[in-house]
Amino acid sequence: MESITLVTPVTPVTLPPHIAIVRVPNTGGIRLFLQRHIGSHWEALGVALKLESCTLESIGYEKRTTSEQAEEVLRKVEGERGSQFTIGVLVNALLSVPELAPVAAKFLEEYQK
Repeated sequence: MESITLVTPVTPVTLPPHIAIVRVPNTGGIRLFLQRHIGSHWEALGVALKLESCTLESIGYEKRTTSEQAEEVLRKVEGERGSQFTIGVLVNALLSVPELAPVAAKFLEEYQK
């Protein structure tokens, strides 16, 4: 399988196919990394991941910090998509939000460590 290079105006990202199909980790340092780096852009990521607006409103109301809100977005998508919530899906969503495009490259670096 050949690597896929995704290019954004900010950051080129190479997504090896064997990583693109891996389910997004739901624990550990990678998840903490995502919570910290998604930050205040949690809602835009939720839209990119096709969460319903009422779900996003609920997250905004129920969770206090942006870290908690980011984690809840990831949990909701994981609950809806299960094993279909892959690194490829997450990276594409991150790249679709201009402020989060650099996070996609950093995420892949962290994941591959």
